[in-house]
Amino acid sequence: MGSGKPSFSLMDEKETENPGVESEAAVRSPLQYVILALLFLWTVGLLKVPNFCMAGAANRRSGYNQKITDLCVRRVSGDALSWELRADEAMVQDDGERAFLRRINLHYFLVPGQDVFLRGDQAEVDFPSNLIHVQGGIKAESYLGIYLETESLIWNGNARLISTSDSVLIKRPNIEMFGKGLEADLHLENIKIKKNAKTVIH
Repeated sequence: MGSGKPSFSLMDEKETENPGVESEAAVRSPLQYVILALLFLWTVGLLKVPNFCMAGAANRRSGYNQKITDLCVRRVSGDALSWELRADEAMVQDDGERAFLRRINLHYFLVPGQDVFLRGDQAEVDFPSNLIHVQGGIKAESYLGIYLETESLIWNGNARLISTSDSVLIKRPNIEMFGKGLEADLHLENIKIKKNAKTVIH
């Protein structure tokens, strides 16, 4: 009694109440030990994988070692500011070329007074190629009063295009458009809905 710690004892087979009954202690084969070892290594591997990730990026997560809060990145073209990207939190590669971001705000400067704003839950950014893959809760709005909602988006700064294969909602003054899949310029002026396009005029 005393310590409260559990105690264990092993009886000799001769001391059992039923002589001749085999011991219940499990005898494991070499194959069982190999399986147990593999399960242990797999569990340890899972614990080491960082939980800051994005769909489709599982093979690249290990290279993102720098954590940054309140990230702000600007791209300058000539003497003019091309775009500004802000994020509440970022995981960045050591070379600074790629990043995973949470809660992003992208401000794209077309010409003075003709800006476009885009928000999303998370994004994967490739800075050299000027590509941003945005996921979740995407909302974009242009200076023309055009509003867009979708769940995934590829923002291509070099080609000056955005695209998605998900369902989209687009609102213009007095008009709403629905469909699946989209290609558009960064101004949100020329918009192409790929499938099941519907238009509602108010």
